Amino acid sequence: MNCSRLIHIVPGINEEASGPSYSVVRLCESLIAQGQNTTLAALDWAFMASPPPFLRTFPLGIGPRRLGRSSAMRNWLASTAKSGAVDLMHSHGLWMMPNIYPGQINRRSNVPLIVS
Repeated sequence: MNCSRLIHIVPGINEEASGPSYSVVRLCESLIAQGQNTTLAALDWAFMASPPPFLRTFPLGIGPRRLGRSSAMRNWLASTAKSGAVDLMHSHGLWMMPNIYPGQINRRSNVPLIVS
Protein backbone atom coordinates (compact mmCIF):
# COMPACT_ATOMS: atom_id res chain seq x y z
CA MET A 1 0.00 0.00 0.00
CA ASN A 2 1.55 3.30 -1.02
CA CYS A 3 0.45 6.89 -0.55
CA SER A 4 -2.29 6.15 1.94
CA ARG A 5 -3.57 9.20 3.79
CA LEU A 6 -3.26 8.43 7.50
CA ILE A 7 -4.08 10.44 10.60
CA HIS A 8 -2.71 9.35 13.96
CA ILE A 9 -4.37 10.96 16.98
CA VAL A 10 -2.89 11.38 20.46
CA PRO A 11 -3.73 13.85 23.23
CA GLY A 12 -0.18 15.20 23.24
CA ILE A 13 3.46 14.50 22.44
CA ASN A 14 5.19 16.94 24.74
CA GLU A 15 7.99 15.47 26.87
CA GLU A 16 5.72 15.17 29.93
CA ALA A 17 3.37 12.84 28.05
CA SER A 18 3.77 9.11 28.46
CA GLY A 19 5.03 6.43 26.03
CA PRO A 20 3.00 7.54 22.98
CA SER A 21 4.97 10.79 22.88
CA TYR A 22 7.89 8.65 21.71
CA SER A 23 6.35 5.57 20.11
CA VAL A 24 3.67 7.27 17.99
CA VAL A 25 6.10 9.89 16.69
CA ARG A 26 8.51 7.09 15.66
CA LEU A 27 5.65 5.15 14.05
CA CYS A 28 4.73 8.22 11.98
CA GLU A 29 8.37 8.72 10.96
CA SER A 30 8.57 5.07 9.81
CA LEU A 31 5.35 5.33 7.82
CA ILE A 32 6.53 8.52 6.12
CA ALA A 33 9.85 6.85 5.26
CA GLN A 34 7.83 4.15 3.50
CA GLY A 35 5.91 6.71 1.42
CA GLN A 36 2.75 7.01 3.49
CA ASN A 37 1.08 10.43 3.71
CA THR A 38 0.95 10.66 7.50
CA THR A 39 -0.27 13.40 9.83
CA LEU A 40 -0.08 13.32 13.61
CA ALA A 41 -2.86 15.27 15.33
CA ALA A 42 -2.26 16.35 18.94
CA LEU A 43 -3.26 19.02 21.39
CA ASP A 44 -1.04 22.06 21.83
CA TRP A 45 -0.27 21.45 25.52
CA ALA A 46 3.06 23.25 25.70
CA PHE A 47 5.76 24.87 23.60
CA MET A 48 7.90 22.44 21.59
CA ALA A 49 11.36 23.59 20.52
CA SER A 50 11.38 21.47 17.35
CA PRO A 51 8.05 19.84 16.53
CA PRO A 52 8.06 17.17 13.83
CA PRO A 53 7.02 18.50 10.40
CA PHE A 54 4.09 16.06 10.17
CA LEU A 55 2.54 17.30 13.44
CA ARG A 56 -0.68 19.30 13.42
CA THR A 57 -1.59 20.80 16.79
CA PHE A 58 -4.88 22.11 18.09
CA PRO A 59 -5.67 24.49 20.97
CA LEU A 60 -7.37 23.29 24.11
CA GLY A 61 -10.98 24.31 24.45
CA ILE A 62 -13.24 25.06 27.38
CA GLY A 63 -13.53 22.55 30.19
CA PRO A 64 -11.26 20.65 32.53
CA ARG A 65 -7.75 20.47 31.09
CA ARG A 66 -7.47 16.76 31.89
CA LEU A 67 -10.27 15.99 29.39
CA GLY A 68 -8.40 17.65 26.55
CA ARG A 69 -11.40 19.12 24.79
CA SER A 70 -10.68 20.80 21.49
CA SER A 71 -13.47 21.79 19.14
CA ALA A 72 -10.79 22.78 16.62
CA MET A 73 -9.43 19.22 16.57
CA ARG A 74 -12.91 17.66 16.42
CA ASN A 75 -13.96 19.96 13.56
CA TRP A 76 -10.75 19.35 11.59
CA LEU A 77 -11.04 15.56 11.94
CA ALA A 78 -14.71 15.66 10.93
CA SER A 79 -14.15 17.90 7.90
CA THR A 80 -11.12 15.86 6.79
CA ALA A 81 -13.15 12.65 6.96
CA LYS A 82 -16.14 14.22 5.21
CA SER A 83 -13.96 15.54 2.37
CA GLY A 84 -12.44 12.10 1.72
CA ALA A 85 -8.94 13.40 2.44
CA VAL A 86 -8.10 10.53 4.82
CA ASP A 87 -8.05 6.75 4.29
CA LEU A 88 -7.52 5.64 7.89
CA MET A 89 -7.57 7.14 11.40
CA HIS A 90 -5.54 5.59 14.19
CA SER A 91 -6.41 6.70 17.72
CA HIS A 92 -3.73 6.02 20.33
CA GLY A 93 -5.59 5.95 23.63
CA LEU A 94 -9.03 5.83 25.18
CA TRP A 95 -9.41 8.24 28.05
CA MET A 96 -9.42 11.77 26.63
CA MET A 97 -11.55 13.69 24.15
CA PRO A 98 -8.96 13.52 21.32
CA ASN A 99 -9.47 9.75 21.46
CA ILE A 100 -13.27 10.03 21.57
CA TYR A 101 -13.54 12.27 18.48
CA PRO A 102 -12.33 9.64 15.96
CA GLY A 103 -14.94 7.15 17.23
CA GLN A 104 -17.70 9.69 16.81
CA ILE A 105 -16.47 10.56 13.32
CA ASN A 106 -16.09 6.90 12.36
CA ARG A 107 -19.78 6.30 13.06
CA ARG A 108 -20.71 9.10 10.63
CA SER A 109 -18.20 8.39 7.86
CA ASN A 110 -16.65 5.55 5.92
CA VAL A 111 -13.18 6.18 7.30
CA PRO A 112 -11.82 3.07 9.04
CA LEU A 113 -10.60 3.51 12.62
CA ILE A 114 -7.91 1.66 14.56
CA VAL A 115 -7.81 2.10 18.35
CA SER A 116 -4.72 1.13 20.30
